[in-house]
Amino acid sequence: DLNPAGATASEAHAASSSQQAGYAVVGGQWHAGLWSGTADSWVDLNPAGATYSFATAASGSQQAGYAFFVGDMGGYDHAGLWSGTADSWIDLHALLPAGFLDSHAQGISTDGINIYVSGYGLNTLTHRYEALLWTRPLCPGDFNHDGFVDGNDYNAFAELFEMADPGADFNANGFVNGDDYDAFAEHFEIGC
Repeated sequence: DLNPAGATASEAHAASSSQQAGYAVVGGQWHAGLWSGTADSWVDLNPAGATYSFATAASGSQQAGYAFFVGDMGGYDHAGLWSGTADSWIDLHALLPAGFLDSHAQGISTDGINIYVSGYGLNTLTHRYEALLWTRPLCPGDFNHDGFVDGNDYNAFAELFEMADPGADFNANGFVNGDDYDAFAEHFEIGC
């Protein structure tokens, strides 16, 4: 039984290696969560500012799903990616072209080089739900994707960062600023 202490309900929707992903109802709200085989191991993945969230897929140490955020025009679901903590949330919806109202991540896999997140979103320009695929490097510190984390990665990132190129939006929030530099530096130090 994986139901966390204090949760009124829970569901596991995905498993990868020794981890399980899903949600638990905490304080009357659905919170995406991650388990490592026991109820006591539950980690609350609900991102800051989200009303509710669901983890629907898992691969290795990463989880995919969606979270609900209140905005100017009400509230919408945003597809997202976690790496085992609420603070690791990456808003994948921010990477979509203009016109997408909401989005959901439903699947995640890797080929050893990239992480692939599949899902769907409501495109207001076409007035239909459309299949989506997000691709992200498996080792974020390997910025130039040559299999090594070294000075070449740092130089490649710095060049794009200096030009405020969207490719330097390392934290995928739609802006190129110091937060991206800090996030890249952290991954660069960790390596792969």
